[in-house]
Amino acid sequence: IGNRGEATFPADGMLCQPMLEDVLGSVWNLSRDREGCRRVQEALDIDDADIRGRVVAELRGHVWEALRCPHANHVIQKWISVSAPEESQFIIDEIMSHGHGGVTQAARHRFGCRIIERLLEHCRAPQIDAIVCEIINDSTALSSHPYGNYVVQHVLEHGPPCAKRQLAEHIGRCLPNLRFDGSMGAVVAKALACGEIECRLELARRVLAVPGLIRRMAPTRHGHIAVKLVLQLFEESPIEHAAACGALDYDMDTLKESRYGRFLVAYLLSDSSDARSQCLELTACATPSKCSAGKLNTSLTRIRAQRALGGA
Repeated sequence: IGNRGEATFPADGMLCQPMLEDVLGSVWNLSRDREGCRRVQEALDIDDADIRGRVVAELRGHVWEALRCPHANHVIQKWISVSAPEESQFIIDEIMSHGHGGVTQAARHRFGCRIIERLLEHCRAPQIDAIVCEIINDSTALSSHPYGNYVVQHVLEHGPPCAKRQLAEHIGRCLPNLRFDGSMGAVVAKALACGEIECRLELARRVLAVPGLIRRMAPTRHGHIAVKLVLQLFEESPIEHAAACGALDYDMDTLKESRYGRFLVAYLLSDSSDARSQCLELTACATPSKCSAGKLNTSLTRIRAQRALGGA
């Protein structure tokens, strides 16, 4: 220990033997302390199977408490990140031992959600199958939760391919009843950004098929990103791209009234390619409403004028 009470380490960054002896035997108590949890994490970095085994042995039986602790949750996350997948099985077992709802309860917790996320990142598909199933079954409610939505997004990004497909299909079926004034838009955007292209295109078509949905999403914080992804996915299909533009049912001035609508306008104006122009020009034909077509034609005039000024 230095003069200021700070831990000193050899050049290789490992804990000194006296300090390590202070950790062993007190792992759980230290894990619940702001400074102590850092010492335990440093011990887990030691490349010695015996020492690491002794450290983690003292964590067994405390996983549920740890996932609710502002300090101990970092120790569990550290173990998951530095150990082999099978060595984290006891963490999965302890979470699952809380029965049906245990996983989603952890996913809704501000610290517990992080542990579920690390398991999704580092464990093998057969290990997390039951966890993923429980998340998918409660995905609609979790997607609107301030912490649970990140767990759902993690399944979409890191889950097994079959889980990604199943979750994307579930989201697609629920689209007509979803609200997009919170985190739900972020989950839909993640589903449109991750996974197999066929699944993403199918979800984009489902978004387009719900009357008024693109318009409702466009001015929202996360929804405008989902709309942008729908437009990007349809760039190789001019008719579908035009239909998506028509579904916005806005003129540019209306979109500009909201902060996130302005981001979407900037995206629509950012690409001067002929393909983007052709897609926009097809919108009037793809939109059954004369009013919508009129608004979009007005928008096209403004787009062309702005591009002309930019090229002048």
